[in-house]
Amino acid sequence: MRMLICDCVASSISAISFAMSAMASPTRAQIGPPDLIADLVTANHILYDQGVVDGFGHVSVRNPANPGRFFLSRARAPSMVEAADIMEFDLDGKPTGGPMNKPVFQELYIHAEVFRARPDVNGVVHSHSPAVVPFGVVKTPFRPVSQTGAFLCAGVPNFDLRDDFPDAPNLLVTSGPKGAALAKKLGDRPVALMRGHGDTVAGASLKEAVYLAIFTEVAARLTTQAIALAQGGPVIYMGDHEGERGQPGSRSKGASEGIDRNWEIWAAEAVERRARR
Repeated sequence: MRMLICDCVASSISAISFAMSAMASPTRAQIGPPDLIADLVTANHILYDQGVVDGFGHVSVRNPANPGRFFLSRARAPSMVEAADIMEFDLDGKPTGGPMNKPVFQELYIHAEVFRARPDVNGVVHSHSPAVVPFGVVKTPFRPVSQTGAFLCAGVPNFDLRDDFPDAPNLLVTSGPKGAALAKKLGDRPVALMRGHGDTVAGASLKEAVYLAIFTEVAARLTTQAIALAQGGPVIYMGDHEGERGQPGSRSKGASEGIDRNWEIWAAEAVERRARR
């Protein structure tokens, strides 16, 4: 059954997702390229289906026609996002298109400020990725033990909101200055931990950001298992030089093919499970 669905759906998954959402809101004015908006909807569903987000978490993509703007869903659970939920924002976090009368994510400034600081980034994911959260509150470094986590070899900075905002009432990145502090800590890396909160992932494309977010969660699980199995003994982590060729952000042909291959199956599986709900 799954193979049949994959064969029928995978090659046109984005178009199908967009069409289903468009039927739910046939009069809505289009705010971005249909294929890109469809991919953003699919990205939300994939991240939920792969256990990276639950009712919380969000993913965005830069507007290719206007790099000073980006697309992000209105405040809605990722598994429920449709094309009609997608809004456009400027880099100050102000909405410029989409359903203007709907609530927005408090932490949209994560996306705005990463896009502002990193012209090379076109996709951003923020999540409370379950296996990742513990690494933000312990001294054990988050280092990969498997090639699928090679993009983490250069190190994963840990953003602690208290460093810049000691009087912050919670851990949420709810303003431009807070988002800028996070973007500064992220630097040129693909992933930053957020103490007690989760992580932020930046990719050269929307699909790469989703890929990195999922394999960051996988890497955290594998590293935790390796540490437990070692029972206090040494763990053989990947070396820095081994991460260079395994870095999706290198935009190599092999890395791109790996991202596309995984996206295809993740998208098909997400559609299959949504159909059964």
